[in-house]
Amino acid sequence: VNANDQLLVEGRLMAISELKDGAIDFLTNPTNSVDLPQRSTVTMAMAREGVSQAKAVVAQNPNNFPAKQNLKKWEDKLNAVQLLGTYQELPGSAMISLQNDNGTTYDMYIYVQNELESAINQLRDELSLEKFGVRYNELDQNTDEGKSKIKAIRQVYPQRISEAEPIDTGN
Repeated sequence: VNANDQLLVEGRLMAISELKDGAIDFLTNPTNSVDLPQRSTVTMAMAREGVSQAKAVVAQNPNNFPAKQNLKKWEDKLNAVQLLGTYQELPGSAMISLQNDNGTTYDMYIYVQNELESAINQLRDELSLEKFGVRYNELDQNTDEGKSKIKAIRQVYPQRISEAEPIDTGN
């Protein structure tokens, strides 16, 4: 967002009213555009194999922190596929990066944040309604089952929004 509160997405002007839909397109890539992150399929067999291989590596070296992280990643994928079925996931590199000019108004900054969060919440709600019959924010975080469902939905639609240091570009 520049000093005139204009939104630039990939260097092109975008109306704030288009941001939510643009973020949804980025996160889902419905047309399989080569300009957007390519989602990959996660199946039950793939997740089980990933867990099995990761467990073998951890068993050989229980103090290997990256191996433990890899096991956790595969266990999360397995949890998601068990609850949701085969799903499409974003590559780890897919991130929405937000950078503001020092002259950006606070109202515009908050508006952009809200639109990006709204896009993620909409996708999470749609998936939760489809798979569990309730909105995402209605899942019970106080039960193991609810926590597991929340974790599965976050696996499919993670909130990856980074904020770069504000810059001073002027107009």
